[in-house]
Amino acid sequence: MQSSEKIHSTQFLEHQLQEVITLLEKQQLEKSLVQRGPATNHELVEAMLQNQHQARLQEKFALLHPADIASILESLPLDHRKTAWDAIKTQHDGQVLLEVSDAVRQTLISGMEAEELATVAGKLNTDEIADLAADLPKRTMLKILRSLNSKERKHLNAILSYQENQVGALMDFGMITIRADLNLKAIIAYIRKLGKLPSHTDKLFVVGQHNEVQGILPLQRLLTHLPSQQVADVMVTDFVRFQVDQEAAEAARAFERYDLISAPVVDNEGKLQGRLCVDNILDFIREKTDEDLLTQAGVEEEEDLFSSVWKSARNRWGWLIVNIGTAFASTRISIGANHAKQYTPLDKKRTDSCRY
Repeated sequence: MQSSEKIHSTQFLEHQLQEVITLLEKQQLEKSLVQRGPATNHELVEAMLQNQHQARLQEKFALLHPADIASILESLPLDHRKTAWDAIKTQHDGQVLLEVSDAVRQTLISGMEAEELATVAGKLNTDEIADLAADLPKRTMLKILRSLNSKERKHLNAILSYQENQVGALMDFGMITIRADLNLKAIIAYIRKLGKLPSHTDKLFVVGQHNEVQGILPLQRLLTHLPSQQVADVMVTDFVRFQVDQEAAEAARAFERYDLISAPVVDNEGKLQGRLCVDNILDFIREKTDEDLLTQAGVEEEEDLFSSVWKSARNRWGWLIVNIGTAFASTRISIGANHAKQYTPLDKKRTDSCRY
C-alpha cells in the first residue's frame, strides 16, 4: 500500500511540475512574440500578459501543499523559479521557505526585500522563524525581533542558543500545561474554551508551582476517566522526557523505540522548556539522511542543482579526485592482470624447460 501511495505521489508531483513548466514556457514564448511585434502599446500588452500568467500560476499553486510547491521550485531552473516564486501568494511564502532546501531557500530570499521577508516571517511560529534565521539577512532579523512580543522573543532566543544537533534547537512551544490539583472536568472545559489544540497534541504536561514537570496526562486518559477525578490520580509519572542539551540523535532513537508523538523538554532542574514533536524529529532524520546521500554523491548540502557548472564542479572536486584515483587504480590492476595472463604460459614453458 505504501509503495503504491509513493508512486501516486511521485506521478502527481511530476504532473504538476510539467503543468507549471508548460505555463512558464508559454509565458516566455508570448513575451518574446510581443517583443518582436509592433512597438505600439508594447509595454501595456506585455504587462497584461504577465498579469494573466501570474494569475494562472497563482491558481495552480493555491491548490498545492507547501511541500509540493517546494518540490516544484527545486526542480525549476533559476529564471523559471523566480517567476514561479513571484506568483506564490503571500500566505504560502513562509511555509514554502521552510520546505525548500537550504540552497534553493537562499536563491529565493536573495530576491526579497527586508520588509517583505519580515512580513513573511511574522506569520510563522517562533520555532519556524528559528529554522530560517541562518538564511535571513541581519537587517531582516532585527525587524522580526522588533515585531515579536517579549515571550516570543524569549522563545526565539532560547532555540537559537542551542546547536542544531541538540534537542533544544528542535523544540517548539505549542504545549498545554495543567496543574495536578484540578479535576478532569475543569481540564476538558479549558480545552473547549481554547477551541483548538496545537498540532501533535497527544498529551498535556502537568507542571508544579515552579514549572517543574510532574507528569503527563494523555488525552486518552482524559477522555476515559471520570470527570470528577483529580489530575494527580490519573496522570502518568513514569514518562519520557528530554534535556535541552541532549543529542537530537538520541531523542530520534527514543521516538522510534517508544512510538512517541510528543514529549516534554526540560532543563537541568527539571523545569519545562518546550516540547519535542514527531514532525521535528522526522525533519531532523530526513536532513541527516539527505546530507549523507549528498556527501556520497559529492554534492554539498548548500548546493543548488541549478547553480553554475563551475560552482558545482568546485564543490565536487575532492570527490571527483577520489573517484578518478579509484578508477585509475582499477585500470592499473586490470592491465597488470592482463599482462600476467599473457606472460604466465611463457613463464610456464621456461619453468618446464628448466626441469629438463
